Amino acid sequence: GLWSGMLGGTVMQTIILLWVTVRTNWTKEVEAALKRLDKWEDRKKEALLKG
Repeated sequence: GLWSGMLGGTVMQTIILLWVTVRTNWTKEVEAALKRLDKWEDRKKEALLKG
C-alpha cells in the first residue's frame, strides 16, 4: 500500500543518486568549478579597480 510505495520511491531515488554520484567525473567537475571561481575573482578585481 502506501508505505510500500513510499519505501519503493525512496529506494529508487537512493539508487539513482548513487548511480549519478559514482558516474560523475569529479576531477572534471573540480576543474570546471575552479574556472568559474577564477572568472568571479577576475570580475571582483575589475570592480575594485573601477570603483
